[in-house]
Amino acid sequence: MALAALVLALPPSQVRAQVAIPGMVAQDRDTKPTETPSRSLDDQLQEARAQLAQARQTRDEFASRRQGDIRTPFATGKRRLLDWLIDLQGEKVKRLEDLMMLQNGPKPAVEDDPLVKALEGGPPYSAVKIDALRDGIDGLKENLSAAEASMRANQTELQNLRDQLKAKAAAVRMAGDHMPGMARESDTAAKEEEEQAKLLRQAVEAELVITTLDQEALRLRAAALTARIRDLTATVARVLPGQSLSVDDLAAQRQRLHMEQDKLAAEAAEISKRYVRHRSQLDRLGDKHRMAGEETNWRAALLNLALKTDNATLKGLDDLQVLAGLSGDSWERRYVVLSSADADQRRAALAALRELRQKLADWRNLSHTRQEALRTEIREQRMRISSLASDGQGGGQETRRLGLLLQQAAIDERVELAATRLERQVSRWLADADNAGGDGFAGRLARLRDWCIGVLTKIWQQELFVAEDVSEVGGQRVSVQYGITVGKSIGVVALFALGYWLASRLARLVQNLLVRRFKVNSQLASVIRRWSVIILCLALVVVVLNLARIPLSVFAFLGGALAIGVGFGAQTIIKNFISGLIVLLERQVRIGDIVELNGVIGHVTAVDLRATTVRGFNGVEALIPNANFIENQVVNWTYSNQTIRHELKVGVAYGTDLRRAEALFLAAAAAHPNVLRDPAPEVFFEDFGDSALMIVLLYWVELENPMSPRRVGSDLRHDVYQRLASAGIAIPFPQREVRVNFAEPEPEAVRGANKRHWRPAHAK
Repeated sequence: MALAALVLALPPSQVRAQVAIPGMVAQDRDTKPTETPSRSLDDQLQEARAQLAQARQTRDEFASRRQGDIRTPFATGKRRLLDWLIDLQGEKVKRLEDLMMLQNGPKPAVEDDPLVKALEGGPPYSAVKIDALRDGIDGLKENLSAAEASMRANQTELQNLRDQLKAKAAAVRMAGDHMPGMARESDTAAKEEEEQAKLLRQAVEAELVITTLDQEALRLRAAALTARIRDLTATVARVLPGQSLSVDDLAAQRQRLHMEQDKLAAEAAEISKRYVRHRSQLDRLGDKHRMAGEETNWRAALLNLALKTDNATLKGLDDLQVLAGLSGDSWERRYVVLSSADADQRRAALAALRELRQKLADWRNLSHTRQEALRTEIREQRMRISSLASDGQGGGQETRRLGLLLQQAAIDERVELAATRLERQVSRWLADADNAGGDGFAGRLARLRDWCIGVLTKIWQQELFVAEDVSEVGGQRVSVQYGITVGKSIGVVALFALGYWLASRLARLVQNLLVRRFKVNSQLASVIRRWSVIILCLALVVVVLNLARIPLSVFAFLGGALAIGVGFGAQTIIKNFISGLIVLLERQVRIGDIVELNGVIGHVTAVDLRATTVRGFNGVEALIPNANFIENQVVNWTYSNQTIRHELKVGVAYGTDLRRAEALFLAAAAAHPNVLRDPAPEVFFEDFGDSALMIVLLYWVELENPMSPRRVGSDLRHDVYQRLASAGIAIPFPQREVRVNFAEPEPEAVRGANKRHWRPAHAK
């Protein structure tokens, strides 16, 4: 019953679409696929007609038997399945008849082709007629490519159809095993389900045979096209050495191109009138725009798009006229190549044709790029219209917008087709001249150059992978695919390299400006330059990818891999990077500060992405990870000011006049120019030492350079020493007083031990 409900839910056309997947082999009535028996087409046609008659008879008998319950779900579903099976059997009969006609029909001889008949007789042969024959061969090659593509598609879909047939056979088995024995005979639902499954399997088998016949027909057509192309190509090779372009043929081509340009000019005049009409409508609508509502805004938007379409059409018609003029020039050059006896004139004409071919290739590529963007817009517009239709809205305005976009696409396609045809024609003429060897060494060189250009073009246009960009339009997800080619990848790298060079130059100019004009520290300006380059490079990546139409979703996999790498191995790098940002933002550690961290003392010279550079007072630079400045205690000697306090501790002999000694200390500090007056130096009597009275001088100095405090301390020690010496104040050295008491006798045990361990100096 589930299968009957599925069939009831779909109209007959969609029911066929669900299983109409081409295939090449049939299957038996049970489960295993078997190859179609090798029989004549006439026998297969007779059998197919018999199956069609049987299917019609079965449907008529069912209709006459179920007159009363024809509207039940089972009856309706079976009736649709029977009608569908009749359609499939009819299609099979038609395919067999067509295949018999294709296989047994008369094969047209190449001599009967009108284009070949026009080249009968001896040379010279008209170059125009040879071109017509070549165009016919190109058309046959396009048909052959289409047939081969259809065969590949059928082959792919065939496997899916085989899988469906296996599923239908399994469904028949399951329906037959639903209830065993007599219970199944009395279970109407089980019988109906089994019958539905059998009908579906028969339908899929019929589809499989139809697809097999389609594949065979495509194979025969491809073989016939291949033979036809081979025969016509041989004819071209026969007449090509004797081709010539007469004055009459050249005049006919000129007249044809003039007529084409006149038609294009007349068409452009009509478009110009339409443009004026749309412009006047937009101007009138602008006068009413003050009382405008949503409808007026839509009309204005449509009129603007119509004007854009008219401009694009006029531009395309102008391009077509230019291409017609270039075609006339190319015929003139060809006439010189085929008719002139002057080698220099032929060489100049060939050079002009090669230049024209390159120009046409660039023109075609530009038109193709423009069409890609327009096709994406048309695809999104179709999705928007479908969304409005599914929501029950009319979408008439969106439909008109789609029509205008299609008009732009149509004129672009005309331009690209005209450029492609002319490029192919010129390439063909150049190949003829090169094969003929009409220009000697120059021809061989041109052939080598053309071969290299062809190889490089193929490599340049080689598609590496296809990127899918998913966006939401009108509430629906729209998927757009972009081909990432070798040329596009190289272009992205080249653009990024150029942008990086410009960003580096700009950042360096900003650094010099900060140092010279705004008096910024050179180290700080260097850090600003580095971070500016990083920010500009990130923006440059986004801009370059947008210019190359490479969606950022291409790097989704790379982003996932990067996230895994960060989770396992790059925690420290990310932690240091974030810590560096915090250090730069908080500015608690700046370029030029004197810091002390983990036993390292020195000036901060750079704050980079991962580490901060600290140059010690001994000139050695230490690279400290940025995380240490966040996680550990950091001593910043110059955080709020550049002054630092030092002390000078000196001991004087006992009995010294301390007030006089303190005055000498203060005089020495006052006499030194680098000792700060504010805060003023101070002297303290600190302690009673073992050998001296301890006096401490506290003074403040400015951290002008790393050696400044040590130099001031050294000068003060010299001065204090001289002043104390002049005043007769001694600086004592450590003294020890040892007293020996002989009043008490030495213990016997100690005296005996001394005797045992003492030996004279001359004892052995």
